[in-house]
Amino acid sequence: MDWKYKVFEQEKAPGNDFYSAYALTNFQEFWAESVELFFERPAQLQIVYPDLYKIMVVVLNQDPLHS
Repeated sequence: MDWKYKVFEQEKAPGNDFYSAYALTNFQEFWAESVELFFERPAQLQIVYPDLYKIMVVVLNQDPLHS
């Protein structure tokens, strides 16, 4: 599975509720909510999905937890 879809698919599993139901309707909405979480709840995102957080630090060229 492509890394970018890993968390998207994981979050769809029963019991996972970090993302909203709307974010799981398609990958574009998932990515939009990921960016929102990255800036609004970075500590929680890092705890729940540390690999995604690391990737977003690189992609967005910033780290809200260490700025």
